[in-house]
Amino acid sequence: MIPNKMQFQQLQLSSEEEELEFIPLELSTNSETEQITESNSETETITESNSQSSPLQRFVETKIQLKETEAKLESLELEAIDEALNLLSQNQDNNKNNVIYDSGIAKVVIGFRQKYESAKENTTIARLEDDIKLAEQSQQKKMAAKLNQIDAQIQELENQIKQLEEQRDKLMSNQRLNRLKSHLFSAIQDSAYKQAYLSVHIKK
Repeated sequence: MIPNKMQFQQLQLSSEEEELEFIPLELSTNSETEQITESNSETETITESNSQSSPLQRFVETKIQLKETEAKLESLELEAIDEALNLLSQNQDNNKNNVIYDSGIAKVVIGFRQKYESAKENTTIARLEDDIKLAEQSQQKKMAAKLNQIDAQIQELENQIKQLEEQRDKLMSNQRLNRLKSHLFSAIQDSAYKQAYLSVHIKK
């Protein structure tokens, strides 16, 4: 069955209740009270410092948080795909659109991309690629004379094409066009300006 929003909220509440079981209800000593007071004071100081930090510092901190979030998201995606596949197999007959999760917030649909193994992952593919290379080398040796002749003809045709392109360029050129192109180049150069950007190198 596809989990709906209420089921997910119940799971979240259940998880929160389990976490609350490990929180002590009473503080038995004054030293523990002092430690919590100091910790709260430090948290307030850090928050105060962050609120007073410069835009550049907040930019860097946000970049770091984004990198950490992206890494966490990649890990969660793998787990989410495993769960989605299990849900799909359990409810495949009644789910034609592959909808795995649907709530007022979002709808998740599982899709499948066509993937192929590489030569590093598949020994059969690697062996066939090697066989093809050897066969090509053998064929090239057998047909070396004819292949050289064809290559020479290709080179000659390429030279002819180059000459024809030069003739075409001359026909499409005159003093007025050259002057306009020169003015365009100068206008583009005169419009140059510097646009700032930031390159962040995270030391982690």
